Amino acid sequence: MAASRSSDGSFGRPEERAVATACACLVFETLGRCGRTLALAQLALCGALEADPLPQVPFFSAVRCDLDDRNAAARAAALLRGRGVVRAGGHLYALTSYDDTAGVVSAGLVALALARLGDLAVDDVPEGRAEPHPRYRCRSLEEYAAGFALPAALALT
Repeated sequence: MAASRSSDGSFGRPEERAVATACACLVFETLGRCGRTLALAQLALCGALEADPLPQVPFFSAVRCDLDDRNAAARAAALLRGRGVVRAGGHLYALTSYDDTAGVVSAGLVALALARLGDLAVDDVPEGRAEPHPRYRCRSLEEYAAGFALPAALALT
């Protein structure tokens, strides 16, 4: 993950950089990378916050919809009136998105990320670079949920 950081040390697409970088900070702390890796991500987070206000990042929930015929997706979409319907793990899921318009989730993630203690003196930064994960190239919430989030969640069950 650390190898996929942007040249400015942040993570994620420009429109979600602060939230993605805050999440990266929390992952580094959880994995025990509390040295320069975390400290540089925290500095990049501060820079992202200076450049732009917290974004209204969409979060989503998914409800499994089991219908047993060929027109299941069309029927589910009609029943759910405009909610996204995606297929993952052989099942249909109705997606409901929530925009964090008040910034409650985003601000909470940022506060938690900056409350961690990153130590610039401890060199734990991995060598090299890697391409960002393909999930950052998704063009829609539905593409992200069907391709990455739901399969990962289903693998845990």
